[in-house]
Amino acid sequence: MAIDAFIGFPFVFQVAFIDPATGLPLPVTSVNLTLFYYTTTGVRTLLLNGQAMNPVVPPDPSRYTYVLTLPPALPDGTPLYVEYRGTDIFLNVVVQTEVLNGQSYPSDQGLRVRFTP
Repeated sequence: MAIDAFIGFPFVFQVAFIDPATGLPLPVTSVNLTLFYYTTTGVRTLLLNGQAMNPVVPPDPSRYTYVLTLPPALPDGTPLYVEYRGTDIFLNVVVQTEVLNGQSYPSDQGLRVRFTP
């Protein structure tokens, strides 16, 4: 299931690298993210390419974060694809993926106006 990310607003990208064999945090280095989407004609469009991520505070060697304001010109309902990459102690590149749903922020925040006679 895709996570909603509101167009024109900051989105916090977060990743935790976990060792699939043990279920424990997997320390990685050189963590970065690539964010892209496909246009209606099938062209892959990069929003971020290999952007370095920041360690979380307090430090945890397997968790990283990055904040990006999604471009206001992004079409409503655009699926956004995220690739998180890091390098483990054996120099293996570890990749995790995520899909976001680029949504316009509801301007009415659920409020409805009704006029009564």
